[in-house]
Amino acid sequence: MMPVMLPTWLLGQVDAFELAALWTLQSFYPNTSPSTKQLYKRANMSRAQLFRVLGSLERKGLLARRRRNADNGSTLSTEYELLIWDKWGATA
Repeated sequence: MMPVMLPTWLLGQVDAFELAALWTLQSFYPNTSPSTKQLYKRANMSRAQLFRVLGSLERKGLLARRRRNADNGSTLSTEYELLIWDKWGATA
């Protein structure tokens, strides 16, 4: 497993829960659609806390979420895109 790196400019811009969620999402790369259960278990937070944190990251412009549906209409796992690298043009 490769080490998970995040840009240093995030310090002071996100709280500890947001940082944990970003680290967790980054740790699944290249899988951009981990399940909710995988996310909250690995981030060590409740499901409700995870959804609050993901919403906060989305409002800050650091994360994009796309809900996916199968051809038969059933719900698939959400696809996540971290915007921390290209939005700010930052490096680690």
